[in-house]
Amino acid sequence: MAPNCSKNSRLLYQKKKRKKEATLNNGCSYTCSNPPDMKFSDVIVGMEVLSLRTEYEVQFEFAKHPSIAYVDTTRPYIGLRGIVTNKDMRTIVKVQFKDQNIIWFPASALRASVLKKGRFTPYHNHEVAESDLSMNEVGRWTCKNCSLQATDQGNGVWSLGTPWVCMGICETNYMLCRPCVFNIGGSGLADLWMAAKLGNHSLLEDLLAEGHDPNEKKELTTWTPVQTAAKYGQEKCIRLLLEAGGDPNFRDIDGRSALHLAAIGGHVDCTKYLLAHGAKTNILNKTGKSPRMLANSVGNHVIIHLIDEHEGRYSAQDEELLSNMGDDDVDDFDEEYPHAAAEL
Repeated sequence: MAPNCSKNSRLLYQKKKRKKEATLNNGCSYTCSNPPDMKFSDVIVGMEVLSLRTEYEVQFEFAKHPSIAYVDTTRPYIGLRGIVTNKDMRTIVKVQFKDQNIIWFPASALRASVLKKGRFTPYHNHEVAESDLSMNEVGRWTCKNCSLQATDQGNGVWSLGTPWVCMGICETNYMLCRPCVFNIGGSGLADLWMAAKLGNHSLLEDLLAEGHDPNEKKELTTWTPVQTAAKYGQEKCIRLLLEAGGDPNFRDIDGRSALHLAAIGGHVDCTKYLLAHGAKTNILNKTGKSPRMLANSVGNHVIIHLIDEHEGRYSAQDEELLSNMGDDDVDDFDEEYPHAAAEL
């Protein structure tokens, strides 16, 4: 009960009491007098949205809608981005998240996503963009590339600043600091080499469809995307690049072809595909070594037999060994004969 006092004091007391009752455990306050982040009329099907910042705020808005109830399965999606797929005249909104899960929200429990344009980096399969979340929401975080951890320096200042977050499925689970995003020696744009290295098939297909040249040479290394895919064992990317006109026999500044890189790396499926699609086995690198010689230098007998078979130099006993071989078949060789990177 309010103490015995004047009318103005009593009104002030009641106002403070209501605000206190709505104060969150973490010190943030959210009262019914605060305007919601979005109105139902602001929501457009196809737009990207997030929930409000805290579970309490979301529960508060759910409580105002008798036609929809808050459930515990909503909790993991608080603060994550999703796409509006439907609107209901009861002022509730259907949101589909990146894991394909669907949740209905009151429109007032949502806010529009204002994520900035993303950039590609060599460190991740998806674009990253500077987070539009407050630092209180992000909290303490660690850069996935350099492993530096953001620390609170007081007055709302964090040592690493705002993180850049994944725009793909991993979203808030993958963060990079600003120096790692920009100090990569690249343009931040998607290219064939990055897609080939990461095995990002859909990105590779999109770039090829846009007219990117599969035989373009990268600065310094002079590698083509085909060579990059061979180096990192991305057999499906090699398929896409060769189908688009990639040259399997281009030699880089050191005389290495894609077959050299696949052979020294022990990438059996890449070697098989290259041999079946025109890769020459007699090309020598600048040190005078063929792909077979590189495979032999690391004791990779699977690659040696594949090349011998292609050249018609295999024996009858080799046929059984060659049948049904794949990348999994070289696991035992990897332990006994570690790859000698110096041979490259």
